[in-house]
Amino acid sequence: MAEIVMPIFSAVYLCDDMVRDTATGKTHLVGLFDAFRPVESQPPYVLRKLCVFTQLTDWQGSVDMRVDVARADTLDLILTSPPIRFQVPTRNTIVQVPIRFSAVAFDRYGDYLVELHCNGEFVQDRILHVLGPTKG
Repeated sequence: MAEIVMPIFSAVYLCDDMVRDTATGKTHLVGLFDAFRPVESQPPYVLRKLCVFTQLTDWQGSVDMRVDVARADTLDLILTSPPIRFQVPTRNTIVQVPIRFSAVAFDRYGDYLVELHCNGEFVQDRILHVLGPTKG
């Protein structure tokens, strides 16, 4: 059986956005988080902005990426991004990939998995905690 070869990914980050400084070439991740407390008192609980950011290297050619968001306890999907296709020119190229969403709706408090898939294969995930109201 042929072995599946995958690019090498840095960690997956959850943030509000990614900004590239054209003057310096630096990338800035804005508002890193692993949890949010909704302002709504009833579902759906809406996360206004979500940017899933990763870097990949050690690959050349076409890459198809997507993000799934699933409940951690049941693995029921609540969101699947359309596939994002791009080309990597050389194996030594580091490609920075932001996948942006607006108004992601959650139907209950709890933990969710934000999963990164590459060329149809699971790569990594991050837990996103949707927090309930503060007690006080």
